[in-house]
Amino acid sequence: MDMEAGAWGLDAQEKKNLNDKLARLLAEPELEPFFGQGLHVRTEATLIDSRGRTHRPDRITNDGRITRVLDIKTGAASGEHHDQVAFYMRLLRDLGEPRVTGHLLYAGDGVVVEVADMPMNAAP
Repeated sequence: MDMEAGAWGLDAQEKKNLNDKLARLLAEPELEPFFGQGLHVRTEATLIDSRGRTHRPDRITNDGRITRVLDIKTGAASGEHHDQVAFYMRLLRDLGEPRVTGHLLYAGDGVVVEVADMPMNAAP
């Protein structure tokens, strides 16, 4: 992280503050299904829909029972974010994943939101 911090113009205190904030965020119990031990993890994996378009969710995890999609956002919450993750969920089901859940992490405030399924005929 030292090189990255320097590249972004962070001084030692800013780097420490950022590291502390990230450590607290990743220690939250609700993030265990995405960053815990023993998971099969795919980061920015390319999903291809039936029209040949590519999509890249931030993180897909599987614990052997459930496949979870996590998209990380830095801005304000939006209905479009929900639609995007719901579409990822549908793509994963189409690819044979039987049990899929979707989630949004708003990094600024550390809030994790569960995403409802999208109707089968909807597309983003």
